[in-house]
Parts: sequence; C-alpha cells; structure tokens
Amino acid sequence: MKYAKILLIITIAFSVNSCSKKSDSKHLKLTYIDKMVEAPANVSIIFKVNDAVNYPLPGLVESNFEIYEDGKLISEFEAARKIQDKPEKFKFNLLLLLDLSGSVLDSSLNTLKQASISFINSVMPNETSSDYQEILMSVKWFDGEKNIHDLVDYTFLKSTLTSSINQIDNNISSDNSTNLYGGIIQGISNIDDRVTLYAEAGIISAGALITFTDGTDQAGWYTSNQVTDVINKRDPSIALYSIGLGGEIDKKALENFGKNGFEFAEDLGDLIPKFEAIAQFVKDEAKSYYLFEYCSPKRSGTHSLKIRITSEQVSGDMTETFSAEDFTGGCTLE
Repeated sequence: MKYAKILLIITIAFSVNSCSKKSDSKHLKLTYIDKMVEAPANVSIIFKVNDAVNYPLPGLVESNFEIYEDGKLISEFEAARKIQDKPEKFKFNLLLLLDLSGSVLDSSLNTLKQASISFINSVMPNETSSDYQEILMSVKWFDGEKNIHDLVDYTFLKSTLTSSINQIDNNISSDNSTNLYGGIIQGISNIDDRVTLYAEAGIISAGALITFTDGTDQAGWYTSNQVTDVINKRDPSIALYSIGLGGEIDKKALENFGKNGFEFAEDLGDLIPKFEAIAQFVKDEAKSYYLFEYCSPKRSGTHSLKIRITSEQVSGDMTETFSAEDFTGGCTLE
C-alpha cells in the first residue's frame, strides 16, 4: 500500500509549564490520516487517537473498537477485520536540537549531556523491541551562527547517538550568541524533508522536533514573526516539543516552540526529569497510530464507515466514506 504523509494534527492543552496528562476528559479524539480502498473488497484506514486533552493514546486493542457501516454495527462475524497498533511500514523521525551557545557551554553542559543521554535511552527502542528501527533520531545543535550544525545523522542505534553526545565539549563552538529562531526554522525544514522523502517511497512517516534552550534568540538572523510563521504553517506531520532552562526563558515563547508539549526547568536539578517527561510523551506519540483493515460486505454504492473507540468509559469516533463499486467476494486480510 502507498499512503500519503501522515497528518499529525494535535492541539494540546497544557498547564503553563508542564505536559502532564489531565483527567477531566469527556471524549476521545480520532484523527484521520489516510485510507486505501482496493479490490476485491478491502478497506483500510490509518488514524491517530488522543484523549480529551489530546494526550496520545497508545495500547488500544480490538475490544476497544466498534465498527459501523452505514450506521449499522458490524460484528466480526459479518466482515473480517483487523486492527493493528501501527501500520506495517512506519518511520518516526526525531530531531533533538540542542542550544550550545556560550551560556550552556559555560555552566550547563555536563547536565545537558546527561539529560540528552537519558532522553535517548528512554525514547529509542532496544534491539529486542518490536518497533526497533522504526524510530530514528538525529542530533543537531545551534549557537550564534546562521546555520545549525550536525552532530549525528538519523539513526536507530542508541550507541551512535550517545557516543555523539559524549563527544560534545566546551570547545565545540566559537560563537557565544544564540540563533534560537534559526535553529527551529531549520529543524522543521529538516524533518519536513525526511517526511516528504518517506511519503514518496510509500512509507508512512511522522516527525518531531525537540528543542532545548536556556535563553532567547540573540543572533537576530530571523525575527520572532518569521519563526512563528514557520511554526504555524509547518506540515502537520511535524510535532513540536521544547525544554527550557533557567530564568532567561520566555515561557510564552517556550510554549510556542513546544506546540505539542513543553517543559520548563527552574534549575539544573530539574533538567533531567524534564527531559524524561518529554521522552514519555514522545514515546506515546509514536505509538498512538492505528491501522484498521476490513472486508466490506457491500458490493456497490458509496457508504459510510464509522470507527468508535471506548477506553476507560470514555468514547470517541470518526466517520469516513468509501466506494464499493466493483467490490466482489474473495476478500482476505494478510
């Protein structure tokens, strides 16, 4: 199957400096991603599930789902169906973008390295995991120069990522300024290129930019309006997370840079836990995509298909249409 780029549409309600989950949910949110309709009677839909405060919802099983065709509940005995917790071909591209300007190198580097390694170990799957090689991460950094710098290209190897972090030292940069806006603009562009490349190959792909900074933009290569424009117009397949450290942080800007989750550390002692909080959120994000496949009993006409999910007594649904023209018998699911 060839699917289009994932449309990762999330609007998350957070407290001022936390991406912790809330419990005042009223309904689940299902986001349509893509669908495939093909002979003899196969219908497949990819979608994403978030709870009522848009926290990603992984771990759903077939008993959580009800399927309606033209308003009628379809049982598993009427039509063969299968629900997977992720599409067969799926790549989740993470870009960890680190502020290595002068203030970080002078006072926070060792703790930042520990926090980054903790994040990598938490997010990246082990070799024995079923999603090994599905999540790839790159590490890049910025200082005051116009362009961001590569530390390590996208890889699924934890050892490569942690080794690159360990190699950072106080001499990595000679520019003490901070090109925060440029870093975010170029980071979004980098992930967008990745997602587009996978889409052209028929592979479902999403991306996430995780930005760490301890201050505000000082270099002035780009304006706040420019970075806000890029954020608002970015492909919705790209999620944004941010982690801020210290008293120079503009918390409103931090939230803007972390549309899908942000954390603020008052001091170095809070930094590792904040990285770990974002790591859990990112892991759940990558596991909140589902693929529904079934064999429709319809043989002509246009029909509606409603997927309804119930989890912990909270429900949500989405409805799509499909054409059953030229459908015949003989449908099977792999």
